[in-house]
Amino acid sequence: TPYDASSYPNKEDGMEMVLDTKRAAARVGLAAQTLNKMRCVGGGPPYYKHARKVVYRVPDLDAWMQARARTSTSDAGAGSGR
Repeated sequence: TPYDASSYPNKEDGMEMVLDTKRAAARVGLAAQTLNKMRCVGGGPPYYKHARKVVYRVPDLDAWMQARARTSTSDAGAGSGR
């Protein structure tokens, strides 16, 4: 079954918006296949499964991206052990 956005809450409902894998990948600038792999090996943004559908909350995607912000190529970032 194709993704049906009407089956998930959106901002108009007073809830937070969710995206399918393809739209979530576009939001964070990755390929959908990369998010698929990250779900298996770890390191990706939090996701939720409802039946067989995988969805990502927009605030979780934004927070995941913000946590990866760097100021230079030598910036290891938080939690890197450096």
